[in-house]
Amino acid sequence: MKSLITKILLAGLAVGVCAREYETGKLTEEIQCRKAQSYSYMLYLPSGYTPGRETKWPVLFAMDPGGGTKDGIRRYIKGAEKNNWIVAMSIQSKNGFGRSKHAIAAMVGDVFKRFIVDKSRCYASGMSGGARMAFWLANERENNIIGIIPCGAGDAGNRYSTRALAYGLCGGYCFNRWDMAITFNERIRKRGRLRFFPGGHVWADEDLIFDAITWLNGQYLAEKGTPEEVGDFSEMLFNEVLEKYEDDPYFAYEATTVLIGIPKSPRAADAKEIADKLEEDSKIKLYLQGLKAMDDFVEKHFDTEVGDCYRNRLTRRQKEDADLLLGRYGDTPLAPTIRDFGKPSDKL
Repeated sequence: MKSLITKILLAGLAVGVCAREYETGKLTEEIQCRKAQSYSYMLYLPSGYTPGRETKWPVLFAMDPGGGTKDGIRRYIKGAEKNNWIVAMSIQSKNGFGRSKHAIAAMVGDVFKRFIVDKSRCYASGMSGGARMAFWLANERENNIIGIIPCGAGDAGNRYSTRALAYGLCGGYCFNRWDMAITFNERIRKRGRLRFFPGGHVWADEDLIFDAITWLNGQYLAEKGTPEEVGDFSEMLFNEVLEKYEDDPYFAYEATTVLIGIPKSPRAADAKEIADKLEEDSKIKLYLQGLKAMDDFVEKHFDTEVGDCYRNRLTRRQKEDADLLLGRYGDTPLAPTIRDFGKPSDKL
């Protein structure tokens, strides 16, 4: 019995020492994996991280197509900080590296050992080839990964067998817009949402990634969140709504729908009141109609075949339909993305 107690105390001490080794609220330097020292990663611990908290911490694993960099992981910090998530980005995993899966597996194992993470509440994300690695990780670790944020690439060629929810981000004229549309409409379906933004085959910015993290977090908290977690999240997001209500009512509306979707949220009723008011605004009505029209456009023109990125980078009907959408929704924030729908895709 003494031996068992000693082991438990030593394990707790080791975790405490490890936690103090890395400053919260700041991006770390390179962390070498202990059991696979040829692999490493960078890490962000949210300011509120404390190893002694009863509820363990969610973690997101990120992959960059060019290999992990500080610029790459910084895109996740806003969302991670506000949602109290840990973020780790593999340094070695990248396009063309034959051992990317080994690098990711080493990172996951090392983070699990060093930090107080909820192994049943993990997420995966990446851009381009990194997005494909996120899909792989979700299928490989079905018991760990419950959500993914793929940017600029889908996984249309493989079966989506995981329980993970997905929030996809893709540039309006990205050559993988077909891949993303097929993946979400045919594979993921009701378990996710796909959002396009202005641009080509590029990373989404930190605000879009914040939206994705917040949406995934809200989905989890609606079902399994503790009262403390739900309360903290609700106050954070409701304050965002109040702050941006005047200047960005579109964000405010989207955020209220997340809060309304959490019945236990102490701000659900307040959010519903704001959402009802915004729905009477003609600009919001037009915006919501535009989102639906864009989804229909994507299903019609991009949910076809992945190979259309080579064969049909822009059809006459696609251009005509994009111009029609632009005529209807040109006064909304959706206009730049709709304009990109009417452009040829960028080249592979």
